[in-house]
Amino acid sequence: SKRKVYDRFGKKGVEQQATGGMGAGGFHAGSFSNAEDMFRSFFGGAGMGASSSFSRGNSNPFTRRNRTLRYQLEVTLEDMYKGAIRNVLVSPPGFSSRYSHGSNKRVEVNIPRGALDGQTIVLSGEMDIDPNETPGDLVFELQQRQHSVFTRKGYDLAMSVRVRLRDAVSGVEQKVKHLNGKEILLQSARRKNGDGEDEPVMIKDGDVHVLNGYGMPKDAQGDSYGDLYVQFKVVMPNAKSSTLTKEEKVQLADLLDKLEGYRHRQYSH
Repeated sequence: SKRKVYDRFGKKGVEQQATGGMGAGGFHAGSFSNAEDMFRSFFGGAGMGASSSFSRGNSNPFTRRNRTLRYQLEVTLEDMYKGAIRNVLVSPPGFSSRYSHGSNKRVEVNIPRGALDGQTIVLSGEMDIDPNETPGDLVFELQQRQHSVFTRKGYDLAMSVRVRLRDAVSGVEQKVKHLNGKEILLQSARRKNGDGEDEPVMIKDGDVHVLNGYGMPKDAQGDSYGDLYVQFKVVMPNAKSSTLTKEEKVQLADLLDKLEGYRHRQYSH
């Protein structure tokens, strides 16, 4: 009825109804927003560190408001490892404050353990700004933030560890903080020498050790995990700051020969 049109759209709406300007479903002809609005990606309040407004300032009251919208949400690798709940403030594009009916909405996005980069989380029916329209969905695509220590491939993790030459030869014992906040101990592999004694295996530059079960969770329950690949970078001593005497350097060369399986050099003193 004209009364309902007037209550919802004002005098302009009544005039458009009288002139046949209203299309099927109550939409004004040509009032649909560009398709790019459907896939416009912004970081929510939690993703950018501040609440974002998605409104483009379109005051056209005939634009459909309960559209399914898609956003990107930046998350940390820790969030993906442990699971997290992010509070995100969204405001659909194309809203005027006159017709918004409280368009800004805060929603909870549940990030499951082991979530993948690019994974989508759908909040069905959450785009319900207009009670007179069928609700749309909010779709969040997870975007993994680069980590300072770990890199990820599927459910496996990788990291590089710098070790001194001394430790590479005599044995590495180094703690690193994992994504769950706990420390894990990286140690050289060990073996029995010719005398039956236990000794560390020397680490060479570029060696990769695999820690089974220290990767990303493969399911939300945390019953299965990927692996952690640790590559060792052996740091050579700084020759400019060396305080070894000539005789000490000769002794070191002899020890390195022995370590590498060469016969001792013969030097005259």
